Amino acid sequence: MTTTTFDPQWHIPGPDERLEGGAFVVTGASRGIGRAIALDLARRGASVVLVAKKRAGLEAVLDIIEGFGGQAVAVDVDLGDHEKLVAVADAIGQLHPQINGLVNAAAALGPMTALEWTDLANWRRVIDVNLTGTFAMTRVLMPLLRKAPWASIVNLSAAQGRQGRAWWGAYSAAKFGVESLTQTWAQELEKTEVRINAVDPGPTQTDMRQRAYPGEMPDRNPPPEQILPIFRFLLSPASRGVTGRALNARDFMPE
Repeated sequence: MTTTTFDPQWHIPGPDERLEGGAFVVTGASRGIGRAIALDLARRGASVVLVAKKRAGLEAVLDIIEGFGGQAVAVDVDLGDHEKLVAVADAIGQLHPQINGLVNAAAALGPMTALEWTDLANWRRVIDVNLTGTFAMTRVLMPLLRKAPWASIVNLSAAQGRQGRAWWGAYSAAKFGVESLTQTWAQELEKTEVRINAVDPGPTQTDMRQRAYPGEMPDRNPPPEQILPIFRFLLSPASRGVTGRALNARDFMPE
């Protein structure tokens, strides 16, 4: 997938531009980038379905949203359990007859090791969460996305999904798959109101980044809140017609 640079003609919604009436699903919503996106959507008036594996982290985010009067529900599910995802989609459909956006932000890093020494169980787990989970969640929610007058899917990718790197084995392979999945689905959805794009957030202050680079000073990278402009753009009507792109979050950050 060819990386798309920022177009200065694009309108980037600000943090005060409202999304009342919009419904969004965010996976990986208990921490990091997914958490920041979910909180931003809720602060701007959207109804958010928070999805993650661990209930405790979701409850903490839910408490924050309820504290400022936002609307959200929390769903704890393992994205590797694809049968349960069908039940989750049914439950979401009971709450929202249509949804305007899906953010696939859930991720698993896995061991940083050479492919030769990668355990098959770890390989499957990383592929399951990053690639198969992204596919499965998108697939089960597609009927609700198609019902909306506009809908946007944002898949979190990574630099390792655009250029292979030693020691990143399963994670890199999964993110390459996410890029391909995004492009394929964009072509299949080109005559609908559903668009789909992949975003490389770049180095960001997250727990996953710290695990991958334990010797790196965290404050050298921006916190998730500073890379929100690209998600505000993609998760709004402003990005209609933008689909099948490989985008970089840093290109959307104010200078």
